[in-house]
Amino acid sequence: MRRGWIAKVVRRLLGRRKFHAFNVGAGRTGTLSIHKMFAPCYVSMHEPEAEILVPLIIENEAKPDRGPFRDYVVRKDRRLRLEMDSSGLNVFLLDEIVAAFPEAKFLFTIRDVFSWAESMYNRTLNHKRNATWEPWREFSNRKWPSTYHRGEELLKNLALRSLDSVFAQWRDVNQKVLETVPRERCLLVKTEEISAARERIAAFLGVPADTLATPARENQSSKSNTILARLDRNLVNDAAEAYCGAIMKTVYPGRDVKLEAFLRS
Repeated sequence: MRRGWIAKVVRRLLGRRKFHAFNVGAGRTGTLSIHKMFAPCYVSMHEPEAEILVPLIIENEAKPDRGPFRDYVVRKDRRLRLEMDSSGLNVFLLDEIVAAFPEAKFLFTIRDVFSWAESMYNRTLNHKRNATWEPWREFSNRKWPSTYHRGEELLKNLALRSLDSVFAQWRDVNQKVLETVPRERCLLVKTEEISAARERIAAFLGVPADTLATPARENQSSKSNTILARLDRNLVNDAAEAYCGAIMKTVYPGRDVKLEAFLRS
């Protein structure tokens, strides 16, 4: 790995890359783990320039003019010359990234909707807010507004987003990747399979598997509040089926889109 680190430094100084790739999975799907997999031997960053990108997205995401996004992705690439850019924010610039870098490849980390929702809720409850990500939380609340139904009093009392809001975000973000990235340029990796997928990821990008680290699970909340298990099971399952059923059945064929099918998986 040390030799790989030295080669990485030389490549960055010379502006050369072994490959050019983006992880475009949603936040809470292993974007940090993917970065840690590549960081020892390749020029990799997790959520690069979030302090710039978050306000850029908030200001321009709803506008028809995508010029600011096109300009940004090109300028950022010239500045950073990354080999792996792993960020849950990338999906909001996905059209521009795909068009600007026709040779780039894409990892698509995806997590089942139930554990993803639990992770989102635990993140809200257990992590301190900061100047970069608090505006993003407010933006997400506006983009996917909460409508609380009977049985969701717990979510409302804890100031957590409704099931409709969280499940709609999961659907929209993952559907965007599926519809935008050409299939031949994309490798889907389930969150729970990231470590085991090291050789598959290496082959996809054309690099030796032993240059990729085997990451531990990263960025987990210190305690789990098991929010979904405290709600009515039918309420959770019906909402998950309505919003996420089609994608879940594609990614997890043969499994019911029900909380109990994923609780111990």
